[in-house]
Amino acid sequence: MTLAQNFPDQAGIDPVCAATLRTGAEPLKPPQEVFRGAYSGDYANTDGHVRELPHTPFRPLYAEGRLTASCPPAS
Repeated sequence: MTLAQNFPDQAGIDPVCAATLRTGAEPLKPPQEVFRGAYSGDYANTDGHVRELPHTPFRPLYAEGRLTASCPPAS
């Protein structure tokens, strides 16, 4: 299982990933563009648990940061 911390835009991912790696986390996949315009990076924290830092433009977040309930159809 991977725990994800979703971001409202991709600009916030790189600095959070860099700060996390400075604490001793192991990089697994550097932040990069992925399918359908999404952007994400993965790391393992110091306990070895895998975490993902994604921005998914086709799956917007509610104002408080939760994922919306459904994805719009693919275009």
